[in-house]
Amino acid sequence: MPQIAAIIWVVKILTTGMSETTSDFPVHRIDPPVALALGPAIFGAVLAAQWAAPWNNAWIQWAAVLSVSIFGTMAADVLHVGLAIACIVSAIFFSAALAVIFATWYFAEGTLSIHGITAKRRETFYWAIVLATLAPARAAEDMSTTSLELGF
Repeated sequence: MPQIAAIIWVVKILTTGMSETTSDFPVHRIDPPVALALGPAIFGAVLAAQWAAPWNNAWIQWAAVLSVSIFGTMAADVLHVGLAIACIVSAIFFSAALAVIFATWYFAEGTLSIHGITAKRRETFYWAIVLATLAPARAAEDMSTTSLELGF
């Protein structure tokens, strides 16, 4: 895992912004079911590449961060736009899922340290956490911009 530095936060903010537009673009340009199938397919392919690569391959790690971010955005949007589930409900659901993943990781590994990720099981927990943090964040974002009418 790269050391936390200012550039990492800049890249993370850019990937977050790109994920929102990248998630919305295909849904509005091609058949929505096809677009929604592409999201998890690309996410799965990039994550498979990440698992196959050495842990310190920055290009694949950032591609995985971006694909997780896009997929997390799509998942949140499907729940509240496609299935009409209230943003607060999906935020609570994904937050509970996040707590379960953290607890399972801790009880299975005895640590939550990202610096000790040397095995595929820990890496799987790591990516599950990354994905699970995006969905409640997107739900909270959508809730603040639409439900609370705070705007974009």
